[in-house]
Amino acid sequence: MKNIMIVMIMAIICHTGAIAQKISLDKVPAPVKEAFKSKFPAATGATWEIEKKDVYEVNFVNGKQKQAAQFDKAGKWEKTEIEIETAQLPKAVSESFAKSYAGYKITEAEKVETPTHKELYELEIALGAKKSEVQIMPNGEIIKHD
Repeated sequence: MKNIMIVMIMAIICHTGAIAQKISLDKVPAPVKEAFKSKFPAATGATWEIEKKDVYEVNFVNGKQKQAAQFDKAGKWEKTEIEIETAQLPKAVSESFAKSYAGYKITEAEKVETPTHKELYELEIALGAKKSEVQIMPNGEIIKHD
């Protein structure tokens, strides 16, 4: 049993490493750095990752909020994620979640902005050991479930 746990932990670590790779600022293309600085001029504490091929993610603090933004290699903004408390979710989002995912617990909530969706909410949810992610529009419409 102990060996199985060790193997599972190692698999999770390896999988996580394959998804995003931390990089230094000098590895970030100039158009990406410029786009980030232009879109978030007050950002502090920026750390960079390659999220997937040719997509750069920067984690930072903007005001007092923890945020992450993604840009393609040409500097085109793809999305921003803003950490929020579950109490900050719109009523329609909370109600839709409660109705559709009875028994699940929200482990993390983010307000997400993209070029196509000015606002949506991404929730990491869990039911016991089962974890998934769901995206809900401000009106309560569920648009994605992993």
